[in-house]
Amino acid sequence: MVNPLFFGNISFRFECWIMSLTQLFAVVSALLYRNNGIKGYIYRTVILVVLLSTYQASLNFYYALCFMVFIFSVIKNNSFRDALVCLLTDASLMVASFILYKITVIPFVHFHDYASGHNSILKVNADIFNKILKNTYTLFKLQWKLPTPYTISMAFLATISIFSPIIKNSQFSKPNKCIILIAIISFIFLTPGLCVLLDNPVGADRIFLGFPALLMFLFYMGMSSSWKILGVSMISLNLFTAVSTCYAYGNVLRQEADYRDVVSTAIINKLLENGYQFGDKVIVLGQERAAPANVPALASNRTLRALVPRILGDHDVWGYYVLAKQGLPLNFPSDSEIDAAKMKMAVLTPIYNDFRFYIYKTGAEFIVYVMTEPSPT
Repeated sequence: MVNPLFFGNISFRFECWIMSLTQLFAVVSALLYRNNGIKGYIYRTVILVVLLSTYQASLNFYYALCFMVFIFSVIKNNSFRDALVCLLTDASLMVASFILYKITVIPFVHFHDYASGHNSILKVNADIFNKILKNTYTLFKLQWKLPTPYTISMAFLATISIFSPIIKNSQFSKPNKCIILIAIISFIFLTPGLCVLLDNPVGADRIFLGFPALLMFLFYMGMSSSWKILGVSMISLNLFTAVSTCYAYGNVLRQEADYRDVVSTAIINKLLENGYQFGDKVIVLGQERAAPANVPALASNRTLRALVPRILGDHDVWGYYVLAKQGLPLNFPSDSEIDAAKMKMAVLTPIYNDFRFYIYKTGAEFIVYVMTEPSPT
């Protein structure tokens, strides 16, 4: 819950529980069975295949956790060679699991256009480095649109990790500050991880599943620092921001649901007043507006600004579910009916309109156009 990108994942709704499971698979495959020899390698590879069969972006979390094991081993002055061999072994298991996934799972899965369009790996050609740089810029620009307290807490924790005095009463001796700096930079790049190597990565929070590893590292270093009070204060700020954002998001959801009920009830009443009979065709166009009560919160909170469009009507069928809650049948129009309705709107005069929606009628068909913004008239 302290992962600032978690809210974007949970707002994705239908796949949230799958994402949570794949995070669990990533933890198990990265941190368990590490000292079980060949049997452990088999267990971990099988778990990674299961991970890939549910949500591939969680490979970012798996390898970020493996890197965390590596970097803790290094700053505890263990053998660098042994730690590097373990990290390369972790990478080899990832490659092996991907090969098994392609052989045993992919042939039996029918990818829709969306999935296949975002799963293709970059081709090795003269343009590959330009595409990697473009992906990195795009994903990092999206990644750091966080509430200011999150950014402050992580920046301070990074500073504490690098510049704090010698860590006392911990497993560390005198960690190399340069190594810690490189580790933090590496964790940042492991947040989108392998997604930078895709030809068309998804530009959404749900691919940044490597972010928790960065927070784990910063939290651990902050708690182990000689400036522990300052580190705990920054962790507390991060926790407070997480809780307050959850509370604010809950308020937004409640106010949006209340406003949606008011508008959908008004639409139903106007349809009935203008002769709607059960079974008449209703075509809903346009997008929902944010509830007026939410406008101040959206203006002040970047996370909420990113989340709220997803809970509004940002897809073609939103209005039918909203109106079905008030009693209308779920009678979805075809693409041709939608196109025809848009053309009719250009020549018909609305039978009702206000600053929230317009209603048009032609025979036994009603067209409802919901205003995203208030009408200037």
